[in-house]
Amino acid sequence: DGIVQGNFAHIARRVGALADHAGLFCWYLFDEPEIPAQFVSPDLLTALADLVRELDPYHPVVMTTWNETMNEYRRTWDTHWTQAYGDPAGVVRQIAEHRKFLKNASPITLLVNCNDQKQGAARRRGVEPDPAKFSRDYDHSRGTAATTIRRRRTRRRGTTSARWSARWWSCVRSSTPPARSGTAMSGTRSGPSSGGRRRRAAARP
Repeated sequence: DGIVQGNFAHIARRVGALADHAGLFCWYLFDEPEIPAQFVSPDLLTALADLVRELDPYHPVVMTTWNETMNEYRRTWDTHWTQAYGDPAGVVRQIAEHRKFLKNASPITLLVNCNDQKQGAARRRGVEPDPAKFSRDYDHSRGTAATTIRRRRTRRRGTTSARWSARWWSCVRSSTPPARSGTAMSGTRSGPSSGGRRRRAAARP
């Protein structure tokens, strides 16, 4: 009974409870809302994103979408989280595709997923995973992230996206768990001092 159902009170309670947490990095609003089984309209998600921004203007709202409908959700995020699963060359192609779908008018933050798709498929067939054969090693993941950071720094607004990408990479290295849809993502703290945040929290209805 949350985002899919348009429960504004639920979102307000969550933001009110977590906005002043010292570990809060951003608000991950939703994951792939265009999928029919969990569809949420752009209008509803935009209204929910605006509510989050009104209650907590100090942390960005982020979201993951894909395919040609991405730009319909443009106002729901402050930076789009593009999730990459392939090798560096595939990541570069994916970023180029997302920039095209978003009409080069949106900041993009890269999330490098370090899962091993081949061993994942084998495990579903009952084969025991072999850590020695893990295909997303440290150097591979680091190189993928660095590739996108360099490319973003050459473009307008690149500094902001590069900084957020670097922060996410620091989370990957420290094994920070991913956020669930509609939950907070922990990481580097942003916003005013804790005293200012306490005063703002006390002023909330």
